Amino acid sequence: MELPDHLVGRSVTQICRAADMLCIGIGSVVESTYYRNLNEFDILCRCAWRLRRKSGGLIVADADLFTLNAEEEDGEETLFDEKIGHFLEEEPFLEVTDAAASSAGDLTVELNDDILLEIFADSSSEVCWRILARGENADLRLSSEDGVLCALQVVANESEEGLLSDEVDVGSAFLMIWQFLFP
Repeated sequence: MELPDHLVGRSVTQICRAADMLCIGIGSVVESTYYRNLNEFDILCRCAWRLRRKSGGLIVADADLFTLNAEEEDGEETLFDEKIGHFLEEEPFLEVTDAAASSAGDLTVELNDDILLEIFADSSSEVCWRILARGENADLRLSSEDGVLCALQVVANESEEGLLSDEVDVGSAFLMIWQFLFP
């Protein structure tokens, strides 16, 4: 699969969450919405993952999305929010130095030579993660599905619906992707 190679040399511009989904923006910002920036590439992950240092030490992981931060008074911030905030303050410039997808559907993205994002396909019947591309690479898609790595030409299996075409606003497209990933 070629898509992970397209990520190499591009900067990570955003690491955030949408409910229980990890969202990582890579490359230049193509469009900004009310909710988040849309990048040349977005990794959307709804399975087991972790961000760690190769030299040792876990930075943040998928379970942190579900653990509320006890120190936060409004009760809406999770440990992910706190930990990723501190991490991004310490590492303001992240660049993809290597990326590889396994035939079993796992994805590994190396950042700045010491930081690894490891995504583990943990379902044999659902899409666990996706890389979405925009701009000149818009026809490229990669995901883990049914426990194997799959190259996708369309999202939602219905290109005639206009998903991510010029006729659909980006907010509607993100909602359609969300509904496809989480029916």
